[in-house]
Amino acid sequence: MPSPFCCKPNATLTFEVVTDAIAPGNANFSLETKLIKVQAFMKSASGRAAIQFQRLVGVDDAAIMVEAFCVSPQVLPATVVGESIAGCTFGGLKGKLYLHPFINPPFGRGHQLELRMGTRLIGWLQVARSL
Repeated sequence: MPSPFCCKPNATLTFEVVTDAIAPGNANFSLETKLIKVQAFMKSASGRAAIQFQRLVGVDDAAIMVEAFCVSPQVLPATVVGESIAGCTFGGLKGKLYLHPFINPPFGRGHQLELRMGTRLIGWLQVARSL
């Protein structure tokens, strides 16, 4: 079932996640990473969500609390975990999205909602400052 937000993605999120592979030719045995691009519908968080969650450590005071629903892919891959940082383009602005530790659980009512509307993300959008 397509998300009700499928025609309205207004943000692109790019997550860098670790894979199980080891980077070739590296004596330090570092793990390889891959980029996951997500199209999302994002808006300013309001109401209970804006009051309920504390600002993460290291997030600028000028950051805006936002709520987003994944459109493509509709269900966020399990390799993207809470407290991840994503590169973000939203309304022509570039910055970083700091995810809150809470993401829809893969079971129960949260999972059923996720299958219908897309994974719900809450975090802080910190717009890159131009000098």
